[in-house]
Amino acid sequence: MTDESPLLKSLKKEYSRATLTRSTWQDHWQQLRRWCRPNSPDFSSSTTSPLKGDRRNDEIYDSTAPWALEQFASGLSSVLTDMSTRWFGIAVQGVPMKELSREENQFLEDVSERIYFEFALPDSNTYTTLNENYLEIGAFGTCCQYQYWDFNDRMTKFRACPLADCFFIENAQGVIDKVFYRRTFTTRQLLDEWPHLEQEFSDDPGKFKEERDWEIVHAVFPREERNIDSFLAKNKKFAAFYFSPDLPVVIEESGFDYFPYNTARWTKIAGETYGRSPGMNVLPDIRTVNQMQKELLVSAQLANFPPIVAEDESLLTPLADTKGSNLTLTPKSIIWKEQGAEFPQALNSGMQPQLTLEMLEGLRESITRAFFVNHLIRAKKKERQTTTEILDERGEMMRQLQPQFGRINSELLDNMIKTSYFLLDNANELPEPPSSLAGRKLEIVYFSPAAKAQLGTKAQNISGFLQDITPLINVEPAITQEIEWSEIMSEYAIARDIPVKVIKSPEQRESEKAAAQEQAAQQQQMEAAPAMAGAVKDIADAREKDPNLIPELSGLL
Repeated sequence: MTDESPLLKSLKKEYSRATLTRSTWQDHWQQLRRWCRPNSPDFSSSTTSPLKGDRRNDEIYDSTAPWALEQFASGLSSVLTDMSTRWFGIAVQGVPMKELSREENQFLEDVSERIYFEFALPDSNTYTTLNENYLEIGAFGTCCQYQYWDFNDRMTKFRACPLADCFFIENAQGVIDKVFYRRTFTTRQLLDEWPHLEQEFSDDPGKFKEERDWEIVHAVFPREERNIDSFLAKNKKFAAFYFSPDLPVVIEESGFDYFPYNTARWTKIAGETYGRSPGMNVLPDIRTVNQMQKELLVSAQLANFPPIVAEDESLLTPLADTKGSNLTLTPKSIIWKEQGAEFPQALNSGMQPQLTLEMLEGLRESITRAFFVNHLIRAKKKERQTTTEILDERGEMMRQLQPQFGRINSELLDNMIKTSYFLLDNANELPEPPSSLAGRKLEIVYFSPAAKAQLGTKAQNISGFLQDITPLINVEPAITQEIEWSEIMSEYAIARDIPVKVIKSPEQRESEKAAAQEQAAQQQQMEAAPAMAGAVKDIADAREKDPNLIPELSGLL
């Protein structure tokens, strides 16, 4: 079992290449971990955590950066993936909702609700994992999560993958399609997960005798050659392997019909695989503010316990002190001095801590701005603001971050939703689509506060238009006949993400309109019936008296 297979050699070679490509980022990420996100794995070690439970914030003297990162992650959660509201939906690509039938819209809404329900389940770890992703993006610029189907619970689940243990390779389109994710297993965990290893190394009984840590790598990438008619895992679209740099065999080979690792970058420079973060932009400020805070603490200590200036040999040891000290500053101590000698006094260094405090405030504000705290979390203002002013201000802030939000949507959230749809559909957990949607391509639409900042503009424009013409309507009510009120209702419903069941479908409106017209016609006939009956009776009476009196009305009788 000492000779490595060509497959294992190829896997180790690709893993080494991915590791080497990432090596230039190591020091940068390690500084960000040190100052910005201390509660994350160490980038300088070959395993996730060499010292579990150790303190991670001993070198931090100012908590502005960790606090700003937490606010950044919370802000992204609230404006992109707020658990309390519906933040996405499924639509037919290129077809407005108002042009679809009620049955089609109801199916799309049911599918959206089913996926949203799946995400809301606590066991899925969706929102916990997303929060970890946002922390990774804010600190390091790149995040990664693993999505899989749990056959026991029959649900899709997520697991956050620390960037310290992830290695990526891009394809020609700049999409990450090769992931190497390493984990640490003890000998016991390794044999519990893959008991066949003990049999394979039966000729080496001491191989797994010692309890130690093993580096296990999960590699997933597109399979170049496969039999598409086969249902075996080894012929899936994406190949998956477990191997260890310390073992001469491939531990496990399997595959996926979907790519299980969802990755995202905050911003990206062309040619680079990994993203760049808000924390990188202000790393010098973060280091400076920590150094200044440290010096401010030292200066405060010197101010509280300044050095004492005394004449040489002018002080005698206190009677109570027998340790040879010639000066003590403890409470109730006695300082003896020679007669005529100057009294000891504190050294005035002339420090001005207020200047340091002013500089610290400026640097702290710069750090919070870099993490977009003022954009994602609206500060409460004392002066009164109208609803329109608040919406305009909020929308403008959200629109400024649309490039970054768009990347997170396309690289992370889109893949999450598409994979969930695929897994639920394979498990027969989705409703049957109407035949009219057969072969039509679906797309994802977002209703999060960030997305509504754009859709809300349309609703505000409509509201502004109605407010503008209100004075004209008061003068000339006939103007309202020029407005298609049903279309206004549809546009408002789309902009405000109103459930389709709340708004009547065009077919239902036409049917009700025809029924109302028919009912009005019947009502008119019923109202006219007594008058017509009286006229017929009068004509009949006249004919009885003189049959030739009204010959042209004879047809009525």
